[in-house]
Amino acid sequence: MNELNRKPSIKIYNPQDPKADPDPYVQIIDEDDEPYSIEDWVKIVAKDSHGKDISDRVVYDASAVDFTKSGDYPVEVSVMDDNYNMASAVFVIHMLSPKEVKQVESGKPLRRESEIEREKKALKREKFIDRAFGVGLIIIMIVFCVYTYLDAF
Repeated sequence: MNELNRKPSIKIYNPQDPKADPDPYVQIIDEDDEPYSIEDWVKIVAKDSHGKDISDRVVYDASAVDFTKSGDYPVEVSVMDDNYNMASAVFVIHMLSPKEVKQVESGKPLRRESEIEREKKALKREKFIDRAFGVGLIIIMIVFCVYTYLDAF
């Protein structure tokens, strides 16, 4: 690939857990009356194709986020390198409903966290079923081959 056309990379991290998976679900409870700053909630790291940090060039538009209304608000983050190559990523700001605020304050996990766990379990179950099906298919093929071989005599 032409060096001029290689895209930069952009990753979004949870500042509370930098080892977390990029594009994380970040739960922030901010009780301050000061204006919200997205930079306090997520860490955005951008690098050009040579690995040079270009995080200072990151731009985003969070104007669609209504900090007074519960819901999910996607925020697109973009960066451009010296060769005018662009990369982008998206993260979601989830504003809590009054019910979710009470749930968090009582120490219970948000429904979204339990849904993620449920999806992980379902994925593991699917992988197990796929493997079991593959093993069963191989056994059937072996039995068929043995039967065909013995039937030939």
